[in-house]
Amino acid sequence: MRIEAGGTHANHRSADPKIFLEVMVMAVVEKTALLDEKMNEVFDWSDATLPVRDALWDHFMESNGHNTDETEASMKEIDAKSDADVRSYVEDNLKK
Repeated sequence: MRIEAGGTHANHRSADPKIFLEVMVMAVVEKTALLDEKMNEVFDWSDATLPVRDALWDHFMESNGHNTDETEASMKEIDAKSDADVRSYVEDNLKK
């Protein structure tokens, strides 16, 4: 990472691999935070206490005839989405 007058440039990795790893772990935790929250804590229309991740898993399993391989592929797509995109998907597909 390089520090200049404008601040730290994120496109330059620190010479210290521990710092780089910490930044990467923090980014992953922030990206998947919504998936680990309870449905009823994220969506006021839900009374389900299971995590969003589990609700999505159940949704995919039911919609594809309980095909685990397809469900895993769908969950990988969800994992790659932002929290806003996940929230939108859940609103569009799981809200009854």
